Order: sequence, then structure tokens, then C-alpha cells
Amino acid sequence: MKHQIELKEQNVEFTVKKNRHARQIRVMVFPNGRITVSAPRFVSLKYIKKFLVGKAGWITDTLKNCRPDDPRKKLGAREEYLKNKKIAEQITRAKIAQFNEIYNFHFNKIYIRNQSTRWGSCSRNGNLSFNFRLVFLPEPLLDYLIVHELCHLGEMNHSHRFWALVARTVSDFKKRKTALRLMGRELL
Repeated sequence: MKHQIELKEQNVEFTVKKNRHARQIRVMVFPNGRITVSAPRFVSLKYIKKFLVGKAGWITDTLKNCRPDDPRKKLGAREEYLKNKKIAEQITRAKIAQFNEIYNFHFNKIYIRNQSTRWGSCSRNGNLSFNFRLVFLPEPLLDYLIVHELCHLGEMNHSHRFWALVARTVSDFKKRKTALRLMGRELL
């Protein structure tokens, strides 16, 4: 559901997503200017608005660099997805086979998706999903991405045990994690 608030004399529209796993409020401003607030279930809309007022400077500054979606760009992204999906699947399957020789985790299905905010995910059912844009990643970041999602089959969280699993094959995971996040700003 969309809500509105006035921040620094600017009317701003935002969407609230209640998340039972969230421990704090998080604001995301997407490149197209869309604003999403992720919050714990118990947090009221009134408190969320107060929180946004506290972040007004950052939000309005960030919105200055945003551009609305261009419908032609979306069409191009769809074409790019269809062109690269098969290649992404081949690369992903090969990398999973390579790293799963070390981890020996069981997984169900592998999906290649056209996602706009994430590189990959792992479901509780053991399904692995990856963004088709991984075809544009340099190999060290691709390896980190695959290992990260693969390790969620062993630990469905980001605990110390999870990062110890990742470190088995990607010892410099912190550096690669940061680099992947920066790449995401360009490619996602």
C-alpha cells in the first residue's frame, strides 16, 4: 500500500513492507525514485513517518539523483534477459558443480531470473535463484555469489557459522561482498 509524507517541502510517496524477521526500520531509495520502507510488524505507520522525517535530508538528496523508469529501458532489459538467460544458467550450473564438490549440499532447482534488486537467493525448499546479470560479473565476484547462495543450503542465515562456510572457499569474502554490492549499483 502506498503512503505519502511531506519531506522538506516535497511530497514523497513510499511503500511499507512489514517483515516478521526485521529488527529495525530500513529505507531503500531505488534508482527510479521508488521508496520502500521495510519494518518489523509491530511498528506503526505513525512511527515510520516520524522515522522518515528524521531521514528527510538523506532521502531528498538521494531522490535528486533518481530518474523515473524509461519504458524503453524495461523492454531492453527483457530482451537482454532472454538473450543471456541460457548462458547464465550454464555458468551457474558449472560453478555450483565446482563448489559443491567441496560443500556437498543438496539442492532442488536452479532458477535464473530477471530481478532488479538482488543477485541471488536460496529458499527453505533448497531452490537457488540467480540474477541473469551474473554473466557480466568478473569471475571472483561470480564465485563469491555462487558460494554465498550455496552456503545458505547449510545455514539459512548470516551467522558466524554461515560466514565460516563461505570462508572455506572464498577467504576474502568481505572484499568481494563489497565489490558485488558496488557492481549491483551499476548492473541492477
